[in-house]
Amino acid sequence: MKKLLAVFCASAALVACGTPSVDDLLADPELLQKTFTECSQKSAQKAQDDEACVNAVKAFSIRTSERVQSTMDSVADALRDN
Repeated sequence: MKKLLAVFCASAALVACGTPSVDDLLADPELLQKTFTECSQKSAQKAQDDEACVNAVKAFSIRTSERVQSTMDSVADALRDN
């Protein structure tokens, strides 16, 4: 419960303090999801001009690349074991 409260407070602080950085978004998946969802509802031009949206796209790309790399590593490990 304390951990959940800490995450909530950190998320609230980030939003209250301005635009979350790419690192902030990577550290807080819920904030990344919320920001990415909000940006997807904006027009393409407005999203390109919004620093939070640009950061969300960068963070989402990094997160996706990490997941793909992890999957590829798992496949390579499985192939080596056979």
